[in-house]
This record gives sequence, C-alpha cells and structure tokens, in this order.
Amino acid sequence: MQLKFKVHDVTVPTVPGPFTTVLVHSNGKKIPLFLADVSFHDIKHFGRLMGYDKPIDFGITAKDIETAMELKKTEAHGAAGKENRSN
Repeated sequence: MQLKFKVHDVTVPTVPGPFTTVLVHSNGKKIPLFLADVSFHDIKHFGRLMGYDKPIDFGITAKDIETAMELKKTEAHGAAGKENRSN
C-alpha cells in the first residue's frame, strides 16, 4: 500500500501514541504513522514533517517570567539574611 501526502496533511500529536509519531489526514481519515529518521533519504524532509522547522512554544507568558524573577529575588534575600545571622 502506498500513501501519498504533503506536509500540510500531517499533524504531530501533542502526546503521541505508542507507535505513532504523526497523523496523516487522507480522505477524511486520520492515519497514524510511525516515522523514523533513518527511513528518509534526506533528513530535512523528516524534520519538516515533524515540525522541527517551526518555532517552539514553551507556553511561558510574561507573567510567568515576572513571577519567577520575584521568587528569585525573595530567595536571594532569604539566603543573604541567613548568612548574616550565622556570622
């Protein structure tokens, strides 16, 4: 069986199944495929199918960064206070 598809037909699930790395949309169906980089003549094609050429979204917001910075400041002040008390 031969399955022809293009990059825009492929989605990479957020949490892949045990033997699924991508889903290919064909004729209204989602066909699960397991892809291995060694199966490709040109590794760049594998990278494009897997979405490695797209930006990574870590889901970090400006508020997350601000909270982390405040926590770091608080921890630094707490550590400095402990050093002063032990001397």
